[in-house]
Amino acid sequence: MASVEIEPGSVTRPLFAMTHLTAVATDAAGLTLRGRQVTWSTSDDAVATVASDGRVNTRAYGTATITATVDGVEGSVQISV
Repeated sequence: MASVEIEPGSVTRPLFAMTHLTAVATDAAGLTLRGRQVTWSTSDDAVATVASDGRVNTRAYGTATITATVDGVEGSVQISV
């Protein structure tokens, strides 16, 4: 495991909106690794929550960092509300 990228990148969403993020894990050769367990987390539950499938719901104005962890490697994006 070399990196985890989240698609789409940084997102701006209105209040009380939903968006779906996807984590893409790659190896050192840049090949996509499929079937890996992804753990999602948010830096601020008051601004945006994230479900186990990458679904983000905005709850308040501000910014939150959403992180996807795969095999100990993290990738993150910022959600602005």
